[in-house]
Amino acid sequence: MTPDGLVTSVSSFCPKETMDRLVAILTGRGMSILARIDHAAAAAKVGMHLRPTEVLIFGNPRAGTPLMQATQTIGIDLPHKALVWQDNDGKTWLAYSDPAWLAKRHGLLIGSAGNLRSMADALAAAAAEATTMIDPWIRGFDHYIGNLTGQWVIYFAVTALCGIAVVLLLLWAFSGFHGLGLDAAGTSR
Repeated sequence: MTPDGLVTSVSSFCPKETMDRLVAILTGRGMSILARIDHAAAAAKVGMHLRPTEVLIFGNPRAGTPLMQATQTIGIDLPHKALVWQDNDGKTWLAYSDPAWLAKRHGLLIGSAGNLRSMADALAAAAAEATTMIDPWIRGFDHYIGNLTGQWVIYFAVTALCGIAVVLLLLWAFSGFHGLGLDAAGTSR
């Protein structure tokens, strides 16, 4: 069960790699990393066990400041936080607070909608990139498709078309180029 206001996604990578990827993606997009808290390491220091669990605190004052200017109480939820953890089954998860939920929680005005939509889009794209092995050129279609299912459909469609093209090319090559009046070297008869 996902708590209200959290966006979660399963990762194709281990917890450390997921978090490392997220850090690289966020810094590559101009966000500042303010803290990386390893809860499992802290638990180990007091003789307790905790599956891998890390929190990342990150943000960009250009995005967060206008929200706090509109409603200062949102400052309790900013900068953003992301949680990466491993569950009982060994599955890795990434979660972050949904900007729309934060806006509702703090009663942000409609004038902040564009900034919130940009934040939500940026967080969703970063989470998708950190947790999946989808090729970067396919991620560019996310803006138009809006979800990973659509990206996988494009990936498999392109792969299938390439496979069909290769099969047709091989059939053409091994058929002696009969239908085109060419010999195996490709010259006219």
